[in-house]
Amino acid sequence: MKSFCKRDPGLEETFQSFNAKYFRGNLPRYQVLICTKSKNFSHVGAGYCSTSDRKIYIRSGISTNATSQTLAHEMVHAKLWWIKKSVHGRSFVRELKRIRKLGAPLSKSELDIARPDDFFQAPKLTKRNIEATILIGLNEEKLPPGLLPKFLEREFYLPYVVINKVTNIQELISRAKKSSPLFQEIDRPRR
Repeated sequence: MKSFCKRDPGLEETFQSFNAKYFRGNLPRYQVLICTKSKNFSHVGAGYCSTSDRKIYIRSGISTNATSQTLAHEMVHAKLWWIKKSVHGRSFVRELKRIRKLGAPLSKSELDIARPDDFFQAPKLTKRNIEATILIGLNEEKLPPGLLPKFLEREFYLPYVVINKVTNIQELISRAKKSSPLFQEIDRPRR
């Protein structure tokens, strides 16, 4: 991700301003980076918050308004870093509503409901869709196989055990790895 991203001092100033206005200055300092490669994000995402290295990545080419909204959204992730169970769950929704009331630049449709069917239509849970999603995870997102179960949960908004009942996911991952150019390079024997 880092090779296609560069720091944006103006957005870092906006981060500090938002931090003071909406979070009482309680968030630690984050670097804000603009990324030119859309494949660094999920196909529906405009930003990503990495709490482990305190960086917020925002997709380039979106409007100024969308950039501000994405920054505010990712700052909520930075505040709620300890929530692993549900990324856009009830706590996240409450926090978005709280900062919106304070004047944060968030539209009414900004992923502010805890039920995924209200803001995103998950793909139908079929063997073909699961296989296609695995290929997206491997080839476009460049995910290691160990992260594919979480990726599938995020894309289908269902627990992994439910998805696995439709088809044997490990078998699909093995087949997809064989056809993925990324893994053909990795799996070559080293001399």
